[in-house]
Amino acid sequence: MAQTNTLDFHVWGPSKVSIDLTGGTDNLIDLGYTDNSDLISFELDIMTEPIMTTRMGNIPEDYVHLGTIGYLNMTLVKWSEAYMEDLLHGSVPDGAVEGDVGTVGKLRMGAQGTSDTTFGTNFSLRVAGAGNGDSVDFHNCIIEGRGIRMLDFGNKPQRLGLSIVCLPLSGSDNVHAGTDNIYTRNYA
Repeated sequence: MAQTNTLDFHVWGPSKVSIDLTGGTDNLIDLGYTDNSDLISFELDIMTEPIMTTRMGNIPEDYVHLGTIGYLNMTLVKWSEAYMEDLLHGSVPDGAVEGDVGTVGKLRMGAQGTSDTTFGTNFSLRVAGAGNGDSVDFHNCIIEGRGIRMLDFGNKPQRLGLSIVCLPLSGSDNVHAGTDNIYTRNYA
């Protein structure tokens, strides 16, 4: 009797990373490329216990209502300086420039395509694999904490490390529901 093997191999190879600074995937621009020496990683933090906090507590209230948060880490070996600057300046409070202090204590939960002038603009991101043509869209992304790292100053090609927080995509009313998703897979 023949056995059926239902295992799928997912070989992506180097990946192209595109961003849309307005949210959505209608205005994607190529931010950069990864290689096989430092692969992209994505993990979901699924909260299984209620999180208790108060307005003065040490956990921002927005975490309590989300239920699931994704963390995307990547290292770009080639990137667009101009688009990186746009991403950086869109991620800090309105009017701030690189190196200025930001606002602490709240996640940006703006709707797709909207700009929260207090906390900047959320962006969407697409990772497209060179190996099989598949891609993944992350709908509601922010950069926080140590989100941007310049690596390898010295006698070798420089790399850019990104740590991105991926939130569920809310509707235009900024209300999260069980049907919201953090990412969508696109099969070739």
